[in-house]
Amino acid sequence: MKIDLLNRTVKTSAREFAEFKIGPSDSGGASFNLWRAKVGQQWHQELRNEIETQSTCSNINFEYQLSGNYIHENWRYEIQGRIDQIETLDDNIILKEIKTVSKALPCENEILSRQYPAYFAQLAVYMQLANLSNDLKDKSILGSLVFVNINDGVKQEIEIDDLWHKLFSNQLNKIHSFIEEKNNSHLRLKKLKHKPVFKKLRTGQEISINKLNAISCDKEFIFFEAPTGYGKTGIVLDYALKRLSENIFDRCIYLTSKSTGQLQITEQLKSIIGDDTSIQYFQMRNKSEHNIASLLHTCDDVGGCRTNIEEKWNDAGIAPSLLYKEGTIQLEDIKTKGINSGVCPYEISRAALPFAEIWIGDYNYLFSHRSRNIFLEQPGFDLKQTLVIIDEAHNFPSRVANNYSFNFSYNDAISVYDELVLANTDALFLQVWSHWINTLDSIKESKEFDLNFEYEVLAIIEPIVNLLLKTHLNAELFTPAAMDKLWEIIEIKNFLENPLIDKLIWSAKKQKIHFTCINASLEIGDQLKQLAQTIFMSATLSPMHYYKSSCGLTSEISIETIQAEADWRQGAFNVAIDTRINTRFSERKKYYETTAETINQASIYSNTPVVTFFPSYRYAESVKAYIEAISPFTRVALQPRIKNLQEQNNFIESSLISANVLLLVLGSGYSESINILGGKTNLVIVVGPALPEVNAIQDAKMKNLNSDAFKQVYQIPGMIKVNQALGRIVRAPGQKASILLHCKRFAEKSYRELLSSEYQNYCSIKNNQELADWLKDVPG
Repeated sequence: MKIDLLNRTVKTSAREFAEFKIGPSDSGGASFNLWRAKVGQQWHQELRNEIETQSTCSNINFEYQLSGNYIHENWRYEIQGRIDQIETLDDNIILKEIKTVSKALPCENEILSRQYPAYFAQLAVYMQLANLSNDLKDKSILGSLVFVNINDGVKQEIEIDDLWHKLFSNQLNKIHSFIEEKNNSHLRLKKLKHKPVFKKLRTGQEISINKLNAISCDKEFIFFEAPTGYGKTGIVLDYALKRLSENIFDRCIYLTSKSTGQLQITEQLKSIIGDDTSIQYFQMRNKSEHNIASLLHTCDDVGGCRTNIEEKWNDAGIAPSLLYKEGTIQLEDIKTKGINSGVCPYEISRAALPFAEIWIGDYNYLFSHRSRNIFLEQPGFDLKQTLVIIDEAHNFPSRVANNYSFNFSYNDAISVYDELVLANTDALFLQVWSHWINTLDSIKESKEFDLNFEYEVLAIIEPIVNLLLKTHLNAELFTPAAMDKLWEIIEIKNFLENPLIDKLIWSAKKQKIHFTCINASLEIGDQLKQLAQTIFMSATLSPMHYYKSSCGLTSEISIETIQAEADWRQGAFNVAIDTRINTRFSERKKYYETTAETINQASIYSNTPVVTFFPSYRYAESVKAYIEAISPFTRVALQPRIKNLQEQNNFIESSLISANVLLLVLGSGYSESINILGGKTNLVIVVGPALPEVNAIQDAKMKNLNSDAFKQVYQIPGMIKVNQALGRIVRAPGQKASILLHCKRFAEKSYRELLSSEYQNYCSIKNNQELADWLKDVPG
């Protein structure tokens, strides 16, 4: 549905018009809907074949195109669609729409109309279009719905001749109310007067703000790189609010790779917007955060949250637009509403999205084929009218690639087979599924299967997909886990046939296949080009040409780059490279004791906790044991394995008070999401560059690149983690810190040149005495 507020025009299909609603629907995911569509097509064709064999079918047309313009309240609705059958009978025109259902037929008409209101509304739209048609205006328009049960083919026909005016009018009023709300939002935004983002601008911020505001809105891509603590988020939010108030964009979507970052964004928006109600914003949390357990509803992972969801929603009478208070909706309020109404809180959140101009969420809500329908299917949402901000953008390409990866095991296939048998699935389907079981049973561990194997897998799953899209499976007879694996077969086929991704098919252990996307750059670029404008934001986008390439963006595309520096960070670091040790995986055990002694010695010289970053949790655990053995009275705190931001913050805050040494892992939320270390420590140790683990995936990535393979696959990702961690140590003018890069590889040019500029001036430590001398200069 395309809404043109300026020209007061709505362009929509008959189906979109009929299915429009604020609130949840009983439809499944993308694969399930694809299956239902294919099954529907099959029944349509069977019924058509049935009619065409009759001698009286000459007066029946199939897939008849209808279109028309309807004026309502000074809005022009341009509607088009195809009715399944149109029959001419004397002066009557009979429209028939065929709909497949899993519900047992025959059934009371009232039950069907209550359970499938959009089907009745769609026929009503066709009847309205027929009345607007010059070709049909002299005829009497009649209409009926033909329901077909997908499991047994039983049909039930319902005439709506006396109801269609009311059905069409009711649906029109729903859409009109929403459009007026959207138009009011458009007018409200023009009045938006947000607070200054910064009370006082730091050096460089004004330059970045002016550069950003000077960029033309037809520039599709903006890369904004600036150090952690620079104020990137505030600068970009200020830009977004200005563009929204100018009605250049309808909506802004702010995406991050971690929920921890989203909470910080909502807090900053709240401080910027204040009491201004001209704009509304909403954080779309993940499903698990919405979970409740109450008398009326308990969330689960087996599909219970969507059972009779439309009926529950209608009975609850929830008006999502009225839930907004002070510009947003708190998660606890949504959960309370769910407890009191019996509606899953996650569905309430989804229904609230259309009434916010700023959406905050995970990358997956726009760039995962499994989750993107949550945003894309929102009423009135238009990619070409949307500004997208990608925060923590250094994580973006790899996260998207992971969304295109799957695995399937022999045990998965056996579990699905057992449920297929219990559901009395036909013998042919069981036969082709057995071929898949046999293939998985024969799998041996392999770092990479060849192209012939890829073709063999495709040849085996293709007939499964074809039958899956034709077989009348009763979803109610399967567990959600089994249905997910069935739909995953379709996704694996799409993976194998997708020319825009580089693939690795391998096995880490017998009887299991991994389908791994090792490069999604072309796919990413293809999706990004659908958006009005995208801002990529991070402290670590460089080397910039590698990053742009990883997003599938070539030099001829409309790109602007802003690379800002904070002059107060220059000279804030006393950097040393400790060349005494080698932290390579094969060598590091030899130096555990040296590393432990170094950390313990540093804690003696420092009057603040020594923050030490490790490439892995196991590495940190091993060295912790050595520290405790060398100096039992040194208080060592190792980051716990928790994901909750508040709990992570609590750990850091308490450890800064109670511990002498704080051990954190590079690339974790502790090193990339928590911003409370600034000014709290004056000595940081980084134990080696955090290169990715050597495995089949990295090997495949290496083979896939023609030049600089080791640099792109290992060094750049590893050094990004180092720069991200160090970027959180000095976050404001006046803060200083000593940095010990504890591995001789940091002195190698290929690693050193990937350090941020403020860490480039360093001294080398070659022996214990030089370390002691350097530690004496650690600021107190």
